[in-house]
Amino acid sequence: MTVLVLDDEPRVVDLLTMMLQARGHSVVGARRWDAALLDTRYDAALVDWHLGNDDGRLAAERLVTGGLDRSRVAVMSGQRGPDPGPYRLWAKPFSLADVASWVESLGPR
Repeated sequence: MTVLVLDDEPRVVDLLTMMLQARGHSVVGARRWDAALLDTRYDAALVDWHLGNDDGRLAAERLVTGGLDRSRVAVMSGQRGPDPGPYRLWAKPFSLADVASWVESLGPR
């Protein structure tokens, strides 16, 4: 599967990328988003809710309007209480094993 990891914290991007690649997934890791990045086809996406000056909510919506099912988009947040809307929420710190299990439970699309 191809997974997008989008977070403004380099350590989060690096850890998730290494863990998912070790499990055989192709990973695109990024600290910022743009239209070209979000126009790529992914099987799953992990998106930071607060991307510095960028808005993770807009990035998630762009992925969905581009054809990725909402159930395949998870948002991550270090702040307590954000309303993830229709997305799966991973509160930081989270278990890498739990994230890997979620990604693998999705299967190919």
